Amino acid sequence: MQRVGQTEVGVQGRTDVIIGSREPITAMALRLTCAAEPDLEPVGPVESLEGLMTHRSSATADQVALVDPGVLGAEPDIALQLLKGSGLRPLLFAERATVGVLPELLRAGACGFVARDASPQELVGAVRLVAAGRLALSDAVQREVTTQLLSRHDDAPVLTVREREVLALVSEGRSSANIGERLHVSERTVKTHIARASQKLGTTNRTAAVVRALKQGLL
Repeated sequence: MQRVGQTEVGVQGRTDVIIGSREPITAMALRLTCAAEPDLEPVGPVESLEGLMTHRSSATADQVALVDPGVLGAEPDIALQLLKGSGLRPLLFAERATVGVLPELLRAGACGFVARDASPQELVGAVRLVAAGRLALSDAVQREVTTQLLSRHDDAPVLTVREREVLALVSEGRSSANIGERLHVSERTVKTHIARASQKLGTTNRTAAVVRALKQGLL
């Protein structure tokens, strides 16, 4: 498997890169990075799953959706299934905390992951890998995913992808308001996810929920 940061894979013709982000500065940076490459054509940005689906076209053979998970809504796993089923190749651009739920997102249809602190070269390399039909994961992310899978307990409670994503961000010390801004949901929705996760984990507060989730290999 080709990895991000290794020799780039050449793509014949143009690859449309549909940018999904609700953050204007991030969207502009992604557009400029892609526009600087002769074989990449940025499209968008769009701010919703519906927007991504609308931009899907059969005009080109290769279309990559470079997506902030916040654009995927409350059920990112289902959204990824829809995108993959439409012919788009979803590439996630997200916080490193998202690695905690990456196995589920990959199973749902994500074709790779690029961290927000990745270099422009890593981003472009990942887009080309996904356009070529390959999985784009850096060595570090692959190690993290493997470690997480090996440490997961069979009897661990089943948390939704969004519940685990929220707990992963809580583990970074983020407030509910900040998590809401990051995931493009209300603070109340974030607190609801935390409460449901805490109930499933048998804990009474967010800190205890994170500790329990970590011990059970859920983050």
